[in-house]
Amino acid sequence: MLRHVLSDAGFSIYYMGINLGAFLSPLICGYLGQEVSWEFGFGVAAVGMILALVQYGIGTRGMGSLGAAPENPLTHAERRR
Repeated sequence: MLRHVLSDAGFSIYYMGINLGAFLSPLICGYLGQEVSWEFGFGVAAVGMILALVQYGIGTRGMGSLGAAPENPLTHAERRR
């Protein structure tokens, strides 16, 4: 039960992060692209994507084989139903 609650909380954080990034990135990069230079606007977007990739790599490092196989797979009779 606790594992399910933690996975729901983690998904909520992930979902809010995606929505926040989708809302703020065009505003920030668009503003910098118009007011400073378009190279700087694209550069800020590139730095943000690199930071997200680094965070993804750090976050998945300790997962091991988590999620590789189901914990209690269906039996053959259950799959046929």
